[in-house]
Formats: sequence, structure tokens, C-alpha cells
Amino acid sequence: MSLYTTRLRDAAAQVCTRLGDPVCDQRSANPPPLDVVSDSSAASILDDVHGLIDSELESLLSDAAFLRRMSDVVISVAAGEVAKRSERSLSHSGLAQRNGHRGATQLVQSLTGESKGEASRQVKIGELMGETVAAERLVETRRPSTAEGGTDAPEDPRESSSPGPSAVLPWQHAVTTAIANGTCSAETGQVIIRTLTQVTDSCPDHERRNAAEHLVAIATSEGTTLDEVAREARRTRDRIDVEGIEERFTQRYEKRSLKTWHDRDGALNVHAVCDDESGVFVTQLIDLAMSPRRGGPRFTRPDDISWSKEMTADPRTGEQLAFDTVIDVLRAGATCDDSTVFRTDRPAVRVITVVDAESSGFESLDHASCGHLEGADSAVPASFVRARECECGMVPITVDRDGRALNLGHSRRLFNSAQRVVLRARDGGCLWPRCDKPAWQTEAHHINPVAKGGRTDVADGVLLCAFHHLNLHNYGWRISRTGTNYFLHPPIVVGRPMPPVIPLRSKSEAWPARHAATG
Repeated sequence: MSLYTTRLRDAAAQVCTRLGDPVCDQRSANPPPLDVVSDSSAASILDDVHGLIDSELESLLSDAAFLRRMSDVVISVAAGEVAKRSERSLSHSGLAQRNGHRGATQLVQSLTGESKGEASRQVKIGELMGETVAAERLVETRRPSTAEGGTDAPEDPRESSSPGPSAVLPWQHAVTTAIANGTCSAETGQVIIRTLTQVTDSCPDHERRNAAEHLVAIATSEGTTLDEVAREARRTRDRIDVEGIEERFTQRYEKRSLKTWHDRDGALNVHAVCDDESGVFVTQLIDLAMSPRRGGPRFTRPDDISWSKEMTADPRTGEQLAFDTVIDVLRAGATCDDSTVFRTDRPAVRVITVVDAESSGFESLDHASCGHLEGADSAVPASFVRARECECGMVPITVDRDGRALNLGHSRRLFNSAQRVVLRARDGGCLWPRCDKPAWQTEAHHINPVAKGGRTDVADGVLLCAFHHLNLHNYGWRISRTGTNYFLHPPIVVGRPMPPVIPLRSKSEAWPARHAATG
């Protein structure tokens, strides 16, 4: 066993010993100091990992990630206790103050070596976990004991003067519990709590409690990433707190800014924070101009193919190309010839609203509670939707009661621009699981090949990025449709069990809610 592996085991054993775990008494008597790492230890861990087979490597990553989550729990709980012992009411006798720090965050930062933001997050998580444990114990004390002649619950809940467990436990109880048992990382839990904390006072606690349980279930699903949890958290927040959409939109809008400063070499640096609309515009502007570099749609016209090859072979870095693109657009201004920069498309912010077939098109916007920007996570308020009603960027999508888009077209080999608008609004990007390619960087795929009688119909088309589109055709994957639901079928390998079918979910922020309502 390498020195690095021994130190890792002994470090974990020392933490367990502090927690009173007798298993950890088996650690070596004289482990190397934890603050000493030799050059040979770095090489030995590389050799250890290099010698693993694929399944062992996957298990190592999974086990190490679980150990890190459990370590984060210990750090968070300890940070919360540091905060408790450093309260302002204790003045200079507090733990942090006695060590020369202004508060708990600074002490935690100095002990862990984390950034100020990370230390602050650990303190907050620790405090929340402490509050949850206190609430759980309060519930236990209020629950009648059957051993003492009490009953488990009153016959009529209205006859009880004490609040039930759900009324006592904080709404974030499910999150802190998942963090404590290691099924959810502290970072993921903090994202869920911070997002749901943004709801207004009009949103009742039981809605947030249900939302927290829903997000924990997603976060603890195998393979779910932090970005996916954050995106679903924003969706859920807007769904349970429609009244707060405008307030949050205004807050994001007020944060827009652009700062410039000169560094020590005299170069001008620029830092910008975008609001929802300008953020989508800037993202599309750069993505479309750099499409060949970012795996965008493949081109069919000869001049487009030539441009794609030139862009790929360009010696400039991606960051340099993005900068030069923005400068070119700024210089060209209103007289910019779109075709010289963007080739296949031009950046355009689309506001998407989904209405019933019984509604009368744009007139339904008068009653819309919110809308969504294509390519953005958060909902935009009805006031913003109505303000854009007369602009070309408005895209009302009409659906029937089964959730099917009615803006359909047929008879062509390729999907036309109008159909692609509907597909982009419906799918929100590449439908392949965990692919984050935006809608404007995708291609329309026929789930039923045209050569075999398939129709160029929105219902039978899905958006895939160039990589996954090629991967699907080259390796035997296929996509099927049942009603308005789409499924990805992995290739069948002889001698192996039948692989499970994977449901494909829209990446659009507007479509799932409308689909659920009509379904």
C-alpha cells in the first residue's frame, strides 16, 4: 500500500476516532504527519490508479466521492458548532474571537484552507443541520408515548393543540437529512436551499417542503449532476412561486453591469454581468459565430463547409476568437452584414409562451402569468412578455389538450425554419441525456427515416447536437415516440442483457409545465 493511501486511511481513521468509532482503533500506531506529503507519494497514487481496470477505477471515483461527501458533513457540522461557540452575544469570549478572528467564517477558513465563500457555505449548512436536529428532537418530545398510556395520534387532528411534525420540522429538513447521510453533497444541498429561499412570503412552507423533497429525489438519482439539480431547482422555484417571478427578474436585471480596469501590464480588462435577455443574446452571438469550434450543426452548402474548415484550422484560441467576434460586431454596429459573421443564423432572443388551442394566439398573452426566454433557465414575468408582444422574437406555441404542438409542417425532406423554431421551443436543446448543447447548436433528427417513409413533421423530429446525432446513427441507437413522449433505445449487444429504454426530457423551461397542464 502506498504512503499516500496509508495517509488517506489514517486521516479518515483519526476523524472517526474523534467521533468515537471503535473501528478506527485499527489504524497504524505512528502514521506520518498529515501536513507532510513526499514527492514519492504523488507518484505512488498515480501508479496505483494507473494499474486499475475500468470497473475498479469507476468504483474508486464513486467511493472517493462518497468519502468526500461524508467529510463535508463532518466539516459542516464542525463549522456550525464553531459558529454557535462564536456568536456575537459571547463577544470576545467566543471561540473565533479568542483565536483572533472576527467571526466563525474566518476561523473555519483558516483551519480548512477553503475560500471565504466555501467556508461561509459550510457554516450555513452546519447551522441548518443543527436547526434540523433541534426540530426533530422537539417533535419527539411532543409525540405522545404509547408506553405511558398515550396514543400515537388523536382521533381527529383538529382536536390536537400541538402542531404535527410537518408543521414543526423546517422545510429544508429533507435536504439536511440527505446531506447528513451522505446521499447528497453539501454543495448540492446548499444550491437547493439557496434557490428555494428566493421564493416570496406568499409561497407557503409546505410548497417549499414538497419542492425540497422533489429536488432531493432528483439530486440523489444516479448520475445527476450539480448543474442539472440547479436547473431543476430554478424551474421548481418558478413553478411554486409564480408571484415572485417578476421580483426575481427585476433583481437579475438590476445586477447587469460592465466594469473596465487596466491591469499591471496596461491591458484593458472587461467584466460584464448580463440580465436574462442580453445574456441569451451574447451567448448566441458567440456560439453561432464559433459554431464549428463548438460542435454546432454541420453545414451543407459548399461555402459554409469552406468557412467551417477555416474556422477549425484558425490558430487563434477559442477565447481569442470569441473576443474578436464581439469586437467585429461592435465595430460593424447596425450595418453588420449577418452572413459575414454568423453564416447559418443570427442571434435573436425569442420569448416563448405556450397556449391552448382554444386560445386566440397573441390575445392569450393578456392572461399569461409568465413566459420563458429560449436558452435561459428562469421564467420572465408577464409584463416582460407583453412588452415584447409586437417584436419578431415572440414565439407563441399552440398545443392541443394532449400537449402536441400544432405548428406542424410536412412534405419536405428538411425541416424548415418555422418548424425549427417550434422544435427549439419544445426541446430546448439537444435531447440526449445530460447534454448541455443549446437549441441553436443542434440539428433536427427524423426519428423515422425519410427513406423509409418517415415524415418531416415536428412530432417526428427531435433536436440533437452534431456529436450525438452522429453517435446515434453510427452506433445503432434509435429514438421512438409514444404520444408526446420520446424514448432513447441503446444499441442491442449480442450476449448482453437488454438495455433499459431511456426517457428523453425537454430542456425547455416553458414546455414541461404546459405539457403537464394539458396532459
